[in-house]
Amino acid sequence: MALRCESRAGVFRSCGETAVGVCHYCNRPFCARHGAPALEGEWTCFRSRCQMKATVIGVALASRRRAQLRNAEGLCGASPCGGRAPQTCCSLCGGAFCVAHLNAGTFRVLISRPDEPPRYRRERHYLCDECAEVIARYRLITLPPIPTEAASPRVVEPTEYERVSSP
Repeated sequence: MALRCESRAGVFRSCGETAVGVCHYCNRPFCARHGAPALEGEWTCFRSRCQMKATVIGVALASRRRAQLRNAEGLCGASPCGGRAPQTCCSLCGGAFCVAHLNAGTFRVLISRPDEPPRYRRERHYLCDECAEVIARYRLITLPPIPTEAASPRVVEPTEYERVSSP
C-alpha cells in the first residue's frame, strides 16, 4: 500500500493524496502539493518548522564553504575582514573567524547517549555573523545539527556518456 500525504487539508483531516516523498526533518510523507526536493537533494515538506530547519542548514553550509576558502589561506572566514588571523570556530558552520566576527550566545543542545534518555543542556556557543543572523531571524534557542562534509551532498561531474547523450 502506498504512503499517503499527512499534511493538513483542513482542521480535522489530512490531505490523503499519494505521497511523493518523506520529509528529511519530520519524517512524514507528503504529496507534490505539500513538499519538494531541496537543493541539496533532501526531501522537505512545506511545514513551517521543516522549511525553517532547511533554511538554517542551507545558510550554515553556504557559510562553511565561504569560510573554508578564506581559512585555507590563513584568513578570517568573514569576507569583509581585513585579513585578521582566525581564532575561534563558529559552532554552527564550523568556519574559523576572528573575534570581531563572532557572537556569543547560550543555546540548548540535545545530549543523547545510548545508555540514558535524550535531554537538553544549556551551553555557551560562538556563532559567526551570518549564522547569528539566521538564528536571530528564526529566534532559535536550540542549535540544529549540521551535516559533516562526509554526509553533505557533493557535485558530481557527468561522465562522458552522459555529456554525449544529453540534449
